[in-house]
Amino acid sequence: TDLPMDYVRNIAEQQIYHTITLCGSFGDPIYHRNFHEVLRTLVSHNKVVRVVTAGANRTARWWAETMRIVAQSPVPVEFTFSIDGLEDTNHLYRVNARWETIMMAIRMCQELASDRTNMLFLVWKFIVFKHNQHQIDDARKMAEDLNMKFIPTYSGRYTGMDDPLRPDE
Repeated sequence: TDLPMDYVRNIAEQQIYHTITLCGSFGDPIYHRNFHEVLRTLVSHNKVVRVVTAGANRTARWWAETMRIVAQSPVPVEFTFSIDGLEDTNHLYRVNARWETIMMAIRMCQELASDRTNMLFLVWKFIVFKHNQHQIDDARKMAEDLNMKFIPTYSGRYTGMDDPLRPDE
């Protein structure tokens, strides 16, 4: 279920929260039916917003509207793209993720980031699996080329040492 807008407005109005992370527990926050209203509400109340997303399957029009909101933000916004591999492996864990839409989203963010020094941050979070572990160095280089911070991470969901997803030590 989507976070109700009344709850978002309540959080935005409280002074005890400075940074809000939108990461979803069972879904990607960019698919919230009112994502743009959520983002607009939070930044208009001077909340630093961190969005953790797979970044896939949204249109250029949708990302353009997102970047219009970010461009007007008086506080920093961070987009962490959860990309677990390169074009040939990311979709193995991020089922139905289309590489082209992820790269389009990053390019649109990057255009704004280059104009907004220290206000829009981009991060590439890479969960290491057996099927993508050989791509860490190439992904790190690609992230550098895209001016993204690169964070390789390991899942806590491996079921044991013989889990086929578990990377080599």
